[in-house]
Amino acid sequence: MYSPTARTIKGNIRTNEDCAVSIVAYADTLKNLRTSLAVKNKTEHKEIEDILLEKIFNSELNGTAKQYNQDDHHSNDQAPSVASASRSVAYNLAGFLAYKGRTLSQCDGCVKSLIDPFPASNDMQLTALKDFGGLKYPSKALAHLVINFVEPVLSEKLNFTGIPRDFVKDVMESLDCIDCSGIGCCVEHGPLLVANLLSYYVTLRIWFFCRRKNKEEIRSGVARKTKMKLGKLT
Repeated sequence: MYSPTARTIKGNIRTNEDCAVSIVAYADTLKNLRTSLAVKNKTEHKEIEDILLEKIFNSELNGTAKQYNQDDHHSNDQAPSVASASRSVAYNLAGFLAYKGRTLSQCDGCVKSLIDPFPASNDMQLTALKDFGGLKYPSKALAHLVINFVEPVLSEKLNFTGIPRDFVKDVMESLDCIDCSGIGCCVEHGPLLVANLLSYYVTLRIWFFCRRKNKEEIRSGVARKTKMKLGKLT
């Protein structure tokens, strides 16, 4: 980007042909950058997917992930790992994962496993208040996975480390075990679907976290400018 920009700023472009050359240079640079970033993102996504799949398989082999059953998941509604308000927010975001399930899997059975047709969780209050007929309620297995396995680790990381470049990978490596029982139509589809869901959930949480931080910085900047103006008046 530097060369065509420098030529333009220094006034070396005198004809339409020179301008066209600069435009073509811009386009080629951006195209190459997009291609390299796409390859890099694909590689990073594959690394994260491999980390999650390894943790899922190790959890199943070692028996560290608690097997899904309806009574256990109902009793986990009051798990102390996440505050009550945060549990409601995590449940609502898990519902968005259920909504996005169609884009992550083409299997009808897998998509249906993400949605609770008859929700009765203690964490559904926020979703129920926002629901005017179009929201999805996550299945007990999906809500259990997000609230009790992922959200405690993710919240701690966001509170103490901010957002470093390899934040998503760091979060995935910090997960002790991943319970994917009850998610997916079969053992072949379940692990990969869970890996995609968790990657999407962490990315979604980062987006909301950054948006909140930006709003706080804007408010603090406005407040600081207002205080300075009042100081000048006095």
